[in-house]
Amino acid sequence: MAGVKSEHNVASPFLDMTGDDSDSGNLFIELWEKYKKIPKIRAPKMKASHTVATPIGKGPYMACKIHTLYKYVKKFRTLPPVSSGKHHTHPLLLNNEQIVQAIHCYLMVLVDGEIMPLPLMKQVNAVIIPSLSLDLGGQKISELTAQEIIYPGKNHDGFWTGEHLIEQVKKMIPLFKRKFPNAVAEFVFDQSLAHGAFAKDALNANEMNIRPDGKQRIMHDTYIPMDNPNPELRRKLQAMVFPKDLSPEDPNFEF
Repeated sequence: MAGVKSEHNVASPFLDMTGDDSDSGNLFIELWEKYKKIPKIRAPKMKASHTVATPIGKGPYMACKIHTLYKYVKKFRTLPPVSSGKHHTHPLLLNNEQIVQAIHCYLMVLVDGEIMPLPLMKQVNAVIIPSLSLDLGGQKISELTAQEIIYPGKNHDGFWTGEHLIEQVKKMIPLFKRKFPNAVAEFVFDQSLAHGAFAKDALNANEMNIRPDGKQRIMHDTYIPMDNPNPELRRKLQAMVFPKDLSPEDPNFEF
């Protein structure tokens, strides 16, 4: 196939490079212009991007990046600057190596179940920081934590629920914003334990009462479907909970 051997020759000077974006852009343009003249190469742009990325070990991601930004590369002969990771982090006391070492020594003497946020905060602020004679400008460790502690079992908190997760995330977001201002967080949740969960007011036929007496699950209202046999009822609001004062003589008392 014409051009296959020549692509290695053209890219060979690039093998010893460290992957500079300007070199990648220039080589991509050269290969693209060359491959466009070879009829057997049906996707010259994609082939050029792979030829540039493969020898330097960048792989498909770099190839797709060059291919996607070809207009920018063609105009400026380089890839656009990367902005990720350039935010300014908030300076934290836990970035201080002396404090971290002192906290580590303190935690080493504790047993499981004794490590709690409030005692740790008091130990750091009242003992560790003064003992190190550090000029921290009045900084102290805060009790604020993203941990959501529960005590499972009978007459306690029960099992971990979606409500616990929501409370944890509510605490986590301010912490992230404080430590990484102007950055974007991406949260990934394992929903394997909550696939069968319903909202408190979700429509669930298994828990729907057919009379107003007894314990009722308070479900939200819904609308009668458009395919209802009675045209007059279509798209009308349908309450899913019986009024508590519904008379037994009411025709709707029993379905």
